[in-house]
Amino acid sequence: MGFEQRYNIKEGDWNEDSSKTIGVFILSPKHRTARLWNLFIALTSLLAFSVSMFRVFFTEDLELISTIYYCLDFIFLLNIISCFFVGYEKDGVVITDASNVRRRYLHTWFIVDVCSLIPLEMFSHFWSLNRCLRVLRLFSIINSFGKEPDTNKIHVAALKSFCIMTICIQLSACLWHYNVCESSHSKLGRICQQDFNWLQLIPEISTNLDGISDMTFFGNAIYWSVITLSNVGYGDIYGTNTTEVKLAALVMVIGFLAIAGVIMTGMSSIIGNLDAQRGRFYSRIDAIRIHMRYMELPQEIQTWVYRYYYYLWIHHKGNAFDDLFDDLPYALHSEISTARYKPLLKKTSIFEDTGDGFIRALNVKLSTSTYSQGQILAKPGEMNRNAFYIENGLVQVYGDNDEKIATLLPGTLIGEVYLVYKIPRNATISASTLCEICVLEHKDLISLLADYPEAGLKIARAARTRLHNVKYPLSEAFALGLASNPQSVVFHQNCHADGKPKDQKISNVLNEFISHQLKDPSSSSTDNQKIHWIPTFRPDDRFAKSWNIIILWCVIVSIFTESWVLFFANNLETGGFYYKHMGLMYLLLSVLIDCVALIDIFINLRIEVMTKDGYSTDFISIFNNYRKSWNLYFDVLAIFPFDFFSFVYTGELHWRNLTYFRLNRLLWIRKVYCHFKKSEKDLDNDLFVQRSAKCIFLLIFILHVCSGCLYLAGCSNYRCDEDSWAWNTGLKETQSNFYHYMVAVYWATTTMTNIGYGDILPSSMTEKLVAGMVGLVGLFMFNYIVSQIYATLSAKNASR
Repeated sequence: MGFEQRYNIKEGDWNEDSSKTIGVFILSPKHRTARLWNLFIALTSLLAFSVSMFRVFFTEDLELISTIYYCLDFIFLLNIISCFFVGYEKDGVVITDASNVRRRYLHTWFIVDVCSLIPLEMFSHFWSLNRCLRVLRLFSIINSFGKEPDTNKIHVAALKSFCIMTICIQLSACLWHYNVCESSHSKLGRICQQDFNWLQLIPEISTNLDGISDMTFFGNAIYWSVITLSNVGYGDIYGTNTTEVKLAALVMVIGFLAIAGVIMTGMSSIIGNLDAQRGRFYSRIDAIRIHMRYMELPQEIQTWVYRYYYYLWIHHKGNAFDDLFDDLPYALHSEISTARYKPLLKKTSIFEDTGDGFIRALNVKLSTSTYSQGQILAKPGEMNRNAFYIENGLVQVYGDNDEKIATLLPGTLIGEVYLVYKIPRNATISASTLCEICVLEHKDLISLLADYPEAGLKIARAARTRLHNVKYPLSEAFALGLASNPQSVVFHQNCHADGKPKDQKISNVLNEFISHQLKDPSSSSTDNQKIHWIPTFRPDDRFAKSWNIIILWCVIVSIFTESWVLFFANNLETGGFYYKHMGLMYLLLSVLIDCVALIDIFINLRIEVMTKDGYSTDFISIFNNYRKSWNLYFDVLAIFPFDFFSFVYTGELHWRNLTYFRLNRLLWIRKVYCHFKKSEKDLDNDLFVQRSAKCIFLLIFILHVCSGCLYLAGCSNYRCDEDSWAWNTGLKETQSNFYHYMVAVYWATTTMTNIGYGDILPSSMTEKLVAGMVGLVGLFMFNYIVSQIYATLSAKNASR
């Protein structure tokens, strides 16, 4: 079968956009608008499933729910219409032909979509469950996102896990409620069984069944569903008869399979796959280190090799791209090479007027290599017949007695005449920083001249006219391709004060030209040093690393202190920061940490930035990097003195509102996240140690926050609200806040670890919903921690 028959392309359909010939615009499924629309449809489909289940099994008389219900129908109708104007992908080919798009949609999803939109509820309210068919659309969209190579697989897995848990919770809650009560429809009210059932276990429902709202029934059913699916099982709601026991057992099994079988294994596999590349690279680095020590190589060479691989990991994730496109067809490979090395060939005068065919063939021969700091490219007297083009980094040119002649910037071409003539080098050229340099070898050029003899003659004539320029070291620094681009060279003015007359003349002319015509700040490093007299620090310096540890501990202490005061000391009986003698200590500690954070902002403006050209000490570059990373905005906003707004209030209100105005310090959570993320990328750090520290912090912080949320649910105004879980547990006003904190931590721990002793039970609907959320958060958190440990140990033991 030919290409035309396979994709149903008729004669005359080979225009650039065949859909435009018939006046219909077809949007590519790869377009950002199409992807965002699909994501929106996926979320609305999940919401439509939840709303339709609520209307069928609880009530359809709520006006707000009915309004949302029909609005979702209208949105899905728009989706059906849009599917006729969005292309599709088949065997890697994006089809945008209007007739093919319509035909495919009519033969695939059109019937399912229409069936999920027909208003069948006019016959029976159970028929409105046809909206649940949109779940098929939901998972179809999620699976399509997972197949895209440029999507974040962790985000896709998180979305899929969220949808699975939402569907399981909603479905089990509806079945649990429908087992004892029929839904209320057409103002008939709810009809429940008179036998003993799980409703009799809830005091507010068992004593006043008719006066309970629909949302109360729904909330209790959701609470039971979450607690059962997460296997917490407090014991306050349980199966009282055979049917309820069977249903509860089924829900437990579904929860275990959905969580352990889908969410946990999926997360572990994704994190493991992401760490596989790092594990292989680590194993390679270890093998290279052992082999270099076995060969007893000089420490300088070992340092060069390590810096090379470190640079490769930071900028290319450990991949060398020299042979990445070798399996591509020659025509496509040459197009890629031509686009990449176009700046180089513009600066190579000896290749002018050689023809497009020769240029395309020459581009394929070019290769880019990474050079470590101090590595030699060429030495005086050696027959090095290669030309070098600096893509990134700085290269130093030395003359006699290691005298610095010039610093070559990115965009510099070095030694093109050596490609043609066998002449010994007359200057030392070495990498001043980590560099990416494009290399053209003499043998590769000669191999092309047999096929392009006319180009060879032109190259020889151009090289002959420039042969006289290689007699002097200073001339060799710029004359071979640099005279037309003096902005790529920074000459050292005093390097040839006692040199030859021709070298002095060349140096004076070029320095005068640079000082009058160039405005590049990088060509005047002495001016930058005069303006910015404060020293800069390398990120790997001992001071920078020590300061990062200090600021990390400071922000962690601040995060826990501010949140503890909010959760456990900000009530009418404690008064926030005005809590007895402890208030002064809180304030002094907070002010001290704020001062340290302010100093941290100034230090970050003096931390050098690692670029492809090495570490940049320019203040503008450091500031732009600090700003573009959003760290500057978060750091400033985190210490912004919103505290002054609390002086609008007086008395206890001042101290309580001071707690709220200081919540911007919680933005430092991002700083902690960035620290652990950066530490994991550092090859010098033990990945297992870094991830263990991250998981410990995550465990303690989430446990701290969850215990605070549980405490606020029952003690928002007073330390022990009546009829709250704290009151029923026996917490008293006379007990210390720290004792209340430990009890809340204990309950949060038993809930997050799915133990659920049942000695502490939620009382109100708010407490039940918060407890259910804590159970789910603990479930996902422990799954994430286990996945991290599993992936780290797998990558660590991969070499074995």
